[in-house]
Amino acid sequence: MGNKTNHSKKSKAKFPTNCSDDKYSYQIYKNKEIKDDFVVIDYKNSQKKKDTKDKKDLINPLKNDPNHKENKTNINNYNNNNKIEEKPKTDFELYFKKDPQTGEDILDEDGLIKIGDVLNIDIYSHMFFPYFFYKCEAKNIEKITKSEYQKGLNFFHVQSIKQLTTKNLNSWKININDSKFNDYYNYLYNLNVIKKIVPFEVVELYYKNFFSEYKYVNEFIDFLKTEKKECGLNKDQWVTFVELLKTVKFDFPKSYSLEDSWPNLFDEFYYYYCKKHGIEVKKNYDEEEDDGY
Repeated sequence: MGNKTNHSKKSKAKFPTNCSDDKYSYQIYKNKEIKDDFVVIDYKNSQKKKDTKDKKDLINPLKNDPNHKENKTNINNYNNNNKIEEKPKTDFELYFKKDPQTGEDILDEDGLIKIGDVLNIDIYSHMFFPYFFYKCEAKNIEKITKSEYQKGLNFFHVQSIKQLTTKNLNSWKININDSKFNDYYNYLYNLNVIKKIVPFEVVELYYKNFFSEYKYVNEFIDFLKTEKKECGLNKDQWVTFVELLKTVKFDFPKSYSLEDSWPNLFDEFYYYYCKKHGIEVKKNYDEEEDDGY
């Protein structure tokens, strides 16, 4: 009749003991006779959880609708909270570009204009930019290299140009009696000189800002513009003009002497100023001797 099958024990489906599934709960039993591990699926608890979920979905059928107003807000909040912040760009990425001739990264006029927009100042008239060039130790007025630019940032203790304060932007104001002024003033000559002459428009900008408290300086500018047809200054005239201010101070033309060895340009300005204001010209020693013959 064949072998007799033993039905006394209930057969159970075998599962590996390391089986896992988030949808179900598992209970692991040990079969003592066969000595194998068995897993019995707890369908009761899993079905209970599923029924609860279905009821909630019935109460709020739009819960899973991404276009629903409430869900859109939640999605946006989630996206904002989990948004990966982009690393801010450095000044070198924002303002520098490759020099077509050398291939090095440089800050040129276009980059300076962008910086001026960020700082809300005009690069052509605000005196901070010449001072920044000075602190960068820039060798060329048309460009600043990365290493030079970094020197400027380091001087002001900032990592980006946009971190500069109003105090920083006004730091160019140095009194002519300050020991630092001469070095700065001479640097500006070397930065701006063209064929041994500082152009008139540069002289006008610098002198009106540096020496505005000396009223006759504006008249000196007018003299260069009208009588000298916007001529610039050579190095001797540029350097000795500061000495003139320190010597004469605010008492021009009374304290000005034709016998001192000032550049001829200054003597011409003295005559121009006296004539314009109806002041008697003081004769120098040579002129007095000529009148005696």
